[in-house]
Amino acid sequence: MVRLPLLRGAVRAARADRRAIDRLGNEPPLARLRGPLGRSHHLRPGAGHPHHHAAHRHVLLLACVGFAAATARDGLARWQQLVANMDPRHLARQRQHDLRWHAGRVRLSRQRRRRFGLGAASRNRYHLATDLWTLALRRRRQCCRHPADESLRRRRDRHAHPLLGRSGGSHRFWRFAALIGPGVLYCGCPVRRYFIPEESMIRIRTAALVALCLLAATFASADEITFQRDGQKIELQGEVIATHAAGLILHTPDGKMWPIQQDEILRREKTSDPFQLQTKDELIETVLREMPPGSQVFETAHYLIAYNTSRAYAQWVGGMLERLHRGFTTYWSQRGIDIKQSDQPMVALVFDNQNSFANYSKAELGAAANSVIGFYSMHTNYVVMFDLTGGAGGGRRNIGIRDIQRLMTRPDFQWSLATVIHEATHQIAFNSGVQQRFADVPLWFSEGLAIYFETPDVSSSRGWRGIGEISKPRLGQFQKTARQNGQPFLPDLLTNDDSLRKAATALDRYAQAWALTYYLQKRMPDEYDAYLKELSQIEPLNDPPEGARMKMFQKHFGADILKLEGEVREMMMNLRP
Repeated sequence: MVRLPLLRGAVRAARADRRAIDRLGNEPPLARLRGPLGRSHHLRPGAGHPHHHAAHRHVLLLACVGFAAATARDGLARWQQLVANMDPRHLARQRQHDLRWHAGRVRLSRQRRRRFGLGAASRNRYHLATDLWTLALRRRRQCCRHPADESLRRRRDRHAHPLLGRSGGSHRFWRFAALIGPGVLYCGCPVRRYFIPEESMIRIRTAALVALCLLAATFASADEITFQRDGQKIELQGEVIATHAAGLILHTPDGKMWPIQQDEILRREKTSDPFQLQTKDELIETVLREMPPGSQVFETAHYLIAYNTSRAYAQWVGGMLERLHRGFTTYWSQRGIDIKQSDQPMVALVFDNQNSFANYSKAELGAAANSVIGFYSMHTNYVVMFDLTGGAGGGRRNIGIRDIQRLMTRPDFQWSLATVIHEATHQIAFNSGVQQRFADVPLWFSEGLAIYFETPDVSSSRGWRGIGEISKPRLGQFQKTARQNGQPFLPDLLTNDDSLRKAATALDRYAQAWALTYYLQKRMPDEYDAYLKELSQIEPLNDPPEGARMKMFQKHFGADILKLEGEVREMMMNLRP
């Protein structure tokens, strides 16, 4: 939640006033109320204790500021996820509980509301205001399961709330709450007329103004850019997330990031439309347009699996990716790394065979599309693969998930499966805040991290027990290279990304990147975590000065690079697969 001094002061004041109320009694003496709702209602001067008025004032002030903080940019993703996954029936059951424990003596019972003359419309406005407040209070604590099972999603849809809508339509509630919430708390809630003296209304107006300002900042206006590439004129609308003298990066609503050079840009305009990412249903339509005809989508808690192979294989891929995601986020959370929730579901494309995979991948990989098993695209944010079992064309359309599980345990599938897991780890890292797309992060670090998680774990149905295990192919390659060549490798590995991209040196460099990552994770975990945190703060298109990479590495792991390399060599040569 946004740390606002106004919020902290309101919290302290509300706590002090609630303690005063506890000392004085449960029910504050209320003044005479005149007429039905809509006429003049006020508290008689001097009626009640001043602490009572302060309590109501600060509680409502806290409601306004809490809602504003919950809708700020850094909390937008968690707020949307909470509202999308909130069961309306659960929300109704929790309403009275939250009002009792969080609002304290401010909660009005049904009998007291009737005594004060509040009509049905006013009670609804009161409920809306308190719901917005309690959602803000529970935003961090509430943990709701995402309906991964389609039958559960259908059951939830049958009990759709008229305001929350059906599954996938939570953006309707979000827009409604974001626009109407501060207004309800500012002028529509009848509680204002009962409990807030006139002289304190300036504070409420200030809080509402802060809320509206934060809401305006939440919805950044979009940019419209026209550029020329490969003889084609392309028009895109999105948010410019990074600029450089050589160009910029445009983030489009479908989650893609477009690096655009300055000399390619023909026109750039600021639009009045706010930038908003696509909803899940809109993203599904976008992904299916990029797949062959007849493709379908299988949904999990964090992924959209678009496929044109057997449904059983898509389900197996979804289960494997979810276990990897759970293992990755749990591992780093326990290490004290802040893992953020992805703004959109991550997308995996699964093709039925290698030919259809190569046809799709040629635009990004070129001639290498025929020789790879899978890849992660930083541009599209997709992880792309094909059916390793042969798919529909291999006579295996009717195999089940258990059959696929048995096939993946065979030794001839292990390397291919490790490659898929490697690429999926890249996707999770770039969508969880561990790394930023198009940031100047050393390639050895990114690849070493992915290899550290790539050890296949097909025996477990829940966790991911392969994290940090010895990679037998990488260890064997490192030991072979170390025996043949005793020249130092670490200075070049730390500063030269090209050595990991060239085919002549890539095999050795990947093994050395894994060896360095393995050593640092096992022997210097605290220093590695601090190094990871600093790398995760690097912004896209940040152009560091020469030697900055080496200085950052030496800052965390020591200045003697050759001594560190000797320790890595010694550890690797003593390991056994």
